[in-house]
Amino acid sequence: MRKFAAVVSLTVCLAVWACFAQDSKPEEKPTFDSLAGKMLARINELNAVLKDVSDEASAKAAVPRIKAIQAYLLDVGKQMNALGKPTTQQSREIEDKYGKDGRAAATSLAAEMQRIAGDLKLAEAKKALDEMTRALQETFRNME
Repeated sequence: MRKFAAVVSLTVCLAVWACFAQDSKPEEKPTFDSLAGKMLARINELNAVLKDVSDEASAKAAVPRIKAIQAYLLDVGKQMNALGKPTTQQSREIEDKYGKDGRAAATSLAAEMQRIAGDLKLAEAKKALDEMTRALQETFRNME
């Protein structure tokens, strides 16, 4: 029985160590490719949030999620700015990898934003989206 308890204890310790070791791995250095993927994922998340906005209550409930996505996108934008301007080859690779999905996400986002802007009872979500748009435009203007 003692051997069994020792094996279980050792297994638990190794499992806990493995979890901490995995969590403490240094993040890979960001690249235009990795950042573009992160940005596309968050835009898709934003689209999902906006699709659920249908009345005043859901508009109000969406605001914290919109702000969280905004903060994440601004962070990604700062990381992109820190990388400088992508080379022609990097731009081409990103377009090849994310272009089609990115255009679909942007089209969906534009439609959702237009829908929300046209409905007065969704004003709180519209205000959060307007703030996000201004902040992102400022961040990405620096990349030009």
